[in-house]
Amino acid sequence: MPDRVKRARIRNGVKRKPWAAGDPHFFPGGACVFFSACYQRHPMKPPTRFVPVVIAVLGFLAFSSSGWAAWDLQDTVNRATRDVWHFKRLKKGTIPHSVLERAKGIAYLRKKEEGFLFGFSSGKGLVMAKTPHGWSGPAAIKSGGMSFGLEVGAETEQLLFILNTPEAVEHFAKGHKFKLGADVAVTAGPTSEEEVKHYKGAPVYVYTRKKGFWTGLALKESTLEPDPDTDKEYYGRKVTTREILERKVAPPPGAKELIRALEAPHRK
Repeated sequence: MPDRVKRARIRNGVKRKPWAAGDPHFFPGGACVFFSACYQRHPMKPPTRFVPVVIAVLGFLAFSSSGWAAWDLQDTVNRATRDVWHFKRLKKGTIPHSVLERAKGIAYLRKKEEGFLFGFSSGKGLVMAKTPHGWSGPAAIKSGGMSFGLEVGAETEQLLFILNTPEAVEHFAKGHKFKLGADVAVTAGPTSEEEVKHYKGAPVYVYTRKKGFWTGLALKESTLEPDPDTDKEYYGRKVTTREILERKVAPPPGAKELIRALEAPHRK
């Protein structure tokens, strides 16, 4: 502290440290109670106590903001098409034919998780329903979240959800945010016809691709919501998730290959 400041404080009878909480000589109105909690007591050191929290919040906002704008649904459709053809051609470590044959719909999500001190997750995908007139076109969905704990690195995974009941499809058709695992039950799906015989079943099966094979995944709660802006961009006009899933909107040409893959027989 400069000598002139020390002398001025002595003349005024101030004996407390300059950064002591509640010192009105430095922060009028008692505002120093807040600042002294955020800053270290040494006046020349930068604020450190809340820096990790601030970084985490700003990082989450930056990471999740990409999901607020419309994105290229066709790219996700193309990825889903490749993955469906992939598991259809596998002899083992795949999604059984009977599971997809009885499905009322599917959802595909490409989920990305990144973290440093705090974890951020973001996913973009699609949902389709099987109607009496065939498969519907794709409706855009997205997910996002934040977790706490020491997390370093990045990971991307593809998730395929088999919607086994009309109620499971209805959760998507409503067009509202909901939680898989809370609002609708989810379980790891069977990977062979033999497993299917002994499976108790659930409204939704979930699979993930690992090392070239598809395996059931025990999923924790995952929040999903529709993305109307992306649907509008993809279909060229404003449409609802329900209109898409009930085939009140014709599937666009870009989705024809994905529908063909879903309808194709499994490799024997």
